[in-house]
Amino acid sequence: MGLPFRVRSEVEPVALPLACDPSVAAANAHQEELLDKLREGELDDDLVVPADATLVTVRSLDRRTIDRVEREAGRISHLGQRVAHRLGEATAQARAAADEAGADDEAANEAADLAAARALDALTDEEHDAWQRQLAWTIRRQVLLVRYGVVRMTGGDLDGYQPDAQGRYPAEVVDAVADTLPAAIGEIAGHITRLSLLSAAGKARSGGPAGRDTSTPPGGPATSATPSQGCEPDEATAAAPSDGSTADTHQE
Repeated sequence: MGLPFRVRSEVEPVALPLACDPSVAAANAHQEELLDKLREGELDDDLVVPADATLVTVRSLDRRTIDRVEREAGRISHLGQRVAHRLGEATAQARAAADEAGADDEAANEAADLAAARALDALTDEEHDAWQRQLAWTIRRQVLLVRYGVVRMTGGDLDGYQPDAQGRYPAEVVDAVADTLPAAIGEIAGHITRLSLLSAAGKARSGGPAGRDTSTPPGGPATSATPSQGCEPDEATAAAPSDGSTADTHQE
C-alpha cells in the first residue's frame, strides 16, 4: 500500500515514520519487507508504528528550489559521478549474483560490500579523489533537501521547530539528526525526492480510502524521537561500503 498522497495543485505534505528509527526497526524486526517498503515510500497498514517513534512531515519541492539546493551544494564532480555509477553497477551485479545463487540477505550484503571494496581499491588516485568529492557533494545535497523539504519533526527535543522565512528547517536540528542517525538524512531526502517527482508529474498514488488524513500514519501519531544531478537516487552513497568514508554535512 502506498503513501496516502492526494494531489490538488501539488502533492500535500506527508507525515511518516522512518525505517532507520531504532524504535520502528525493533517493532518490525520480523517484517523486514515492511521496512523495505517504507524506505521506498510505501507505508503499509501492517507496519507497527510505536508511540516513541519519530514522525517527519515532508513536502514536495519545485524545480526552482531543487536547483537552489544543487547550487548551494557546490560544484559537482562529473568524473566522480561516472566512478560512482561504476561502483554502483559492481555492487548491484554482486548482489544479483548472490541472490541468484540463493544466498540469504546477510550473505548478499557481504557480497555487495566486498564488490564495492574491491572496486574502490581498483580506482586510480584521481578517480578515488573524484569519488570522494562526489560523495561529499551528495551528502551536502541530501542535507539541503532535508532542510528545504521538512515541514515538521515531532518527538522529544525535535518538537517546536519550524522552517524559517526562506522555507529552511533549522540547521542545528538537521545537523543533530545527521550526527545521531546519519541514515535518516538519506531516507528523508529520498521521500522528499519522490514527493517532488509526483508533484512535477501532476499525479499521485492513493494509498488508502479517500479523505484519509495525511498527517498521521497507520498506528497513530508519534510522540517522541530521536545523485546524480536532478531528482534521481544518489549513486555515490549507494555504492559506498557500509563502513565507508563520511563527510561533513553541516550547513550554515
